[in-house]
Amino acid sequence: CAWCSAAVVLEADAPWMMKFLSVAGTAAMFLVGGSILRHGVHWWPELHGLPGMLADAAVGIAAGALLVALITLFKMIKTRQSHA
Repeated sequence: CAWCSAAVVLEADAPWMMKFLSVAGTAAMFLVGGSILRHGVHWWPELHGLPGMLADAAVGIAAGALLVALITLFKMIKTRQSHA
């Protein structure tokens, strides 16, 4: 039956599709976040020479990296204070 063979293909490809969707979703979040920051924050410097989508990705990745660094630093400080 046609539905049975389609189900077998979907079941076999499900792990690959989930990996692809996780990578594509993460990239999309960086692009959307970077676009929001570039267009919504008026003091954000212009990234001359970069196409819009690449600039959005660069800003999104930079903002994400900054947040990870700040959260990690905050957790380190909090942990040291609790052990002191």
